[in-house]
Amino acid sequence: ALWRKATNRKAAELEAAEAAAAVARMLVEQEQPEPTQTSGMIPSSSDPYQSPMTSPQPSSSRSKLTLIGNSKATEVDVALAKAGPRRNIKFTQDVRLGTLVIPFSQLPQPSKGRNASALGKWYPMTASPDAAKYLKGTQQKQPSIRLELNFAKSDAMDEDEDALEFKPIENPKSPESSLARMSIREDAKEQEADEQGDNLNPSLEPGIVDFIAVVGCKDIGNQKDDDGQKGWVESSPECTILEQFPPDNEFHMRAGRKALLPEMVQWFCFPEGARLWRGSGPPTHADLSLKRFSAASPPNVATSIAAFDACLNCTTSFSWFVIASNSDEYGSQLVKTYGAVLRFYAPAPSGVDPKQDDYAQTVLGQSSAGSTSSGGGNSAKRLWVPMAICMTSNLPIVGVMEAMMLRLCEELASKIRPDAGSFTDLNDIHEELTNIIVRYQKPIAGAVNCSVPFLSGDRFLLQLPPPNGLPPLPHGRAIVSACRLLGPDGLNFMLSAILTECKILIHSHDIADIAMVAEVATALIYPFTWSLPYIPILPIGMLEFVEAPLSYMLGVPTQSLKHIDPHALEDVVVVDLDNGFSSSSAFGRRRPAAKGGAGKQPPPLPTQLATNVSKAVYKLLRAEEELELEFGVSDMMDNDLPRLEAESLAEREFRVSVAIEICGLLRGYQECTGPVFNRDKFLKIAPALFEDRRDRHGGGGSGIRSGFGKVVSPRSKRFLSLMVNTQNFHQLLEILEEDDSSFFHEVMDTFEDSTEKISGRAGESHAARSD
Repeated sequence: ALWRKATNRKAAELEAAEAAAAVARMLVEQEQPEPTQTSGMIPSSSDPYQSPMTSPQPSSSRSKLTLIGNSKATEVDVALAKAGPRRNIKFTQDVRLGTLVIPFSQLPQPSKGRNASALGKWYPMTASPDAAKYLKGTQQKQPSIRLELNFAKSDAMDEDEDALEFKPIENPKSPESSLARMSIREDAKEQEADEQGDNLNPSLEPGIVDFIAVVGCKDIGNQKDDDGQKGWVESSPECTILEQFPPDNEFHMRAGRKALLPEMVQWFCFPEGARLWRGSGPPTHADLSLKRFSAASPPNVATSIAAFDACLNCTTSFSWFVIASNSDEYGSQLVKTYGAVLRFYAPAPSGVDPKQDDYAQTVLGQSSAGSTSSGGGNSAKRLWVPMAICMTSNLPIVGVMEAMMLRLCEELASKIRPDAGSFTDLNDIHEELTNIIVRYQKPIAGAVNCSVPFLSGDRFLLQLPPPNGLPPLPHGRAIVSACRLLGPDGLNFMLSAILTECKILIHSHDIADIAMVAEVATALIYPFTWSLPYIPILPIGMLEFVEAPLSYMLGVPTQSLKHIDPHALEDVVVVDLDNGFSSSSAFGRRRPAAKGGAGKQPPPLPTQLATNVSKAVYKLLRAEEELELEFGVSDMMDNDLPRLEAESLAEREFRVSVAIEICGLLRGYQECTGPVFNRDKFLKIAPALFEDRRDRHGGGGSGIRSGFGKVVSPRSKRFLSLMVNTQNFHQLLEILEEDDSSFFHEVMDTFEDSTEKISGRAGESHAARSD
């Protein structure tokens, strides 16, 4: 064995030496190329091999070099040995060591969430017949090849392709080598660590507030029909955005943030239209017909209104709106933008109103003092224009935005120079606004809560409910306020119209009440979601949407009803929030008169569902009254902003009770699912169809006998027949397998458990009677 090993080593050394000798002979014996220039020609300067001290000579059998520069030329014999025949030696040969086929499914995958990664792996090959000759005398038993895959995102590759760090294995001898196994283990550990880091460190996106804007009048409109008297001016001024931050939508898009300022947001700040006022002072709440307090107003709402009025030294009104949009894909969820608006009146610049008392003095260039004296001092008429401060956010934080506006107004009021009427340094306010718009991170639904500071005062706590639970509410005390406005009958009326996808139009003098009722009503229809057109605050410039041929939910100020054709409301469910809501007046005096009919009435809810919802409303209102009696109104007024309060326990229990009742309408759907939902079967077996039988036969046995039997209710069948044909119902069937429906499945499991218990008890009682 030792002799064979030495012989093999000697043969390999001899073979290498022979190859080196062959190369040397070829270089020495190779002939020089023939020159292309003739004798006496100047060599081209472009030839890098020509020396300026030499001159080419005609070729001969013996090469000579003639030295130039001395007077006597000297010939030096530099001829090489006579060249022999050239040898054609192949230095490289194509050698096929083996074959390898790698399916795509077995290729290594990059780590998720990484900008760039490099993976390498050794693969054994199927050896060819020639491989044994080349592998002879080595430790490798079969050929192998290392495959390296480099993964990188396009943006990372464009920024710096040379920044990718790869880890190649140096001089691996076999796929089973320790170096190769070590590299594979390191790559696996790094990938696992990255995946764990992504799970443990969720990404927080910046932006509590998306935009802040100041909205006002672009002009004073045409006043040809105005008489110049004190009061409301007969004109229609155009509203516009006077100032905003960020300055445009591109500011957020460049940072990879999907936040847009709604188009024509100035219309939503003044949905009833902007109106000018002429007088010695701004209009009062009586002039504005503001409903400052209502039955739905919390006891501490007066403190909030007074705080805004004191800061701006005029009558103010706070309102909010919500704009929903979705993509063109079927079943896509609505993306909502919430806007908080603080409206007030400010004096117009001098000289813009020709019917103003000081107009002539201003045009003639006289001083303001003389203008005031000639105009009668405080009794002089001047023009007052509407202004608004608007904040928008894609988070349901209306209460937080209201509190931020109050702090902003208080800070601005403290910086006014009494003598000049201008502001002092506002850099600190600009810094705080930049923080809430650009820097502070927003919470993650159901996972991470955030608390953010803003100007002076306590930090604001921001939290969102988990996506697989009940939908979020826009602000605190929204459930109680909506139930006080609607009452039990009104809430059943709203739920019936929404679940059967009727055209719905809500109106009120208080714009904030319209948006609140719409948001609460759509949140109470869980597990269904309203995915049709949804504009709770419809500006006066968009009233033609009322005549749309499809189902919708719209809201308008009561003042805008006079601009709507009564015939357009014949197939619309109209809800009035100002005159109370009861079964006796639901379709009487509250509805606008129409020559063609009294409007549409939605089908009533099933009897059992309507009864349970009414009981839940009474229970909620009774709990709130007991809370006010126990703690008193003075203690509840410690919090100046009721919309900033958290959801109470009574409100939470109410929402869960209503959700259970609506989920009960779907009992039995499991037996009807398949490639296509079996609607006919569901309308035969659904437990919501049946009610207790009313036995009126016999002399003294008229009345309801509980437990005697069940019969199909025509009222329930009519309602369910309409509900199973709605878009909301079919959209729910498509998302039942997603994680967001986990609470719905928990409720349905509760129904199944209770049904089994009732069946067991019925069987036991039947067996006892048989005995």
